[in-house]
Amino acid sequence: MRPWIMMPMAQLTVAICTYRRYELLQSTLASLAACRRPGIDWQLLVVDNACDPRIEALAHSFTDRLPLCYLSESRLGASWARNRATREAAAPIILFTDDDVTFDPDWLVRMWQAAIDHPECAFWGGRVEPVWEQPPPAWFNPALCPTLADAIVQYDRGRGSRPWDPERDPPFYTANLALRTDAIAAAGYFDTTVGHRGDHRMGMEDSLMVKAIAAAGGPGWYVADAVVHHPVPSERLTRGYLRRFALRQAWLSTRIHRGHRAVPTWFYRTTAGRMAEGLRLWSRGVARRDPGTAFAGEFTTLSAAARIGCALMRL
Repeated sequence: MRPWIMMPMAQLTVAICTYRRYELLQSTLASLAACRRPGIDWQLLVVDNACDPRIEALAHSFTDRLPLCYLSESRLGASWARNRATREAAAPIILFTDDDVTFDPDWLVRMWQAAIDHPECAFWGGRVEPVWEQPPPAWFNPALCPTLADAIVQYDRGRGSRPWDPERDPPFYTANLALRTDAIAAAGYFDTTVGHRGDHRMGMEDSLMVKAIAAAGGPGWYVADAVVHHPVPSERLTRGYLRRFALRQAWLSTRIHRGHRAVPTWFYRTTAGRMAEGLRLWSRGVARRDPGTAFAGEFTTLSAAARIGCALMRL
């Protein structure tokens, strides 16, 4: 396993990649400006993926409250913006967050303290808690189907900080994820064939990056007390949106096998097992008139069937 060595001078780069979200970004920057500061030299990069003069003006309006540097990235895609931020970072650790979140007041201090306390790690991720635009419906139950949490960008592995476990913990989101810049470079930077592209929502570039670093021997740490709050728009709490999300995630999860001669046998075996479990949940929910169990089963079944279909067609 590669030894990760802290640089002599403590430094941190925070990066926010944004695309045409003026009002949301304004709230995010105001929330970050209100955070308690770590006693270090740090910088904030705002990477504008729309090259929008309004965003540039907004960023500059915060330079008296934040150590902010504005960058524009004309190549459309969140991965291009993240790679630009990584290359421009003045620090050995880059802390990514989203352009629509707000922060616990101690978020920045706690993320930095985790990096100091666990210098053996290559990445550190914190909790992402939902802020509901409307109460979640009775049929929405991420406890029965954790993938539903991906649709609303929720990450919670308990209230105790601990080593990240690649066998049982899902990858962190870039809504609340710090990584060593040299680890990102060694992994080949963020995959530009996935990730959000303007208004086209895709994602998964963060999951692939965490998995690549972990596969290379880079350990991670779960920072339970470093919390960001992510809004959940009401349109994400519709069955139609979640079914489309399941299909999109199925395509993304199978694309990593592109270029292989054949999709591994274990992929089909594991996915078939998930589909069988989904069918059991679905039928149990219908029989008991339990909408949460029924939809969790439907979503799991749809997702697994789509994964198998995408793999067979090699999409």
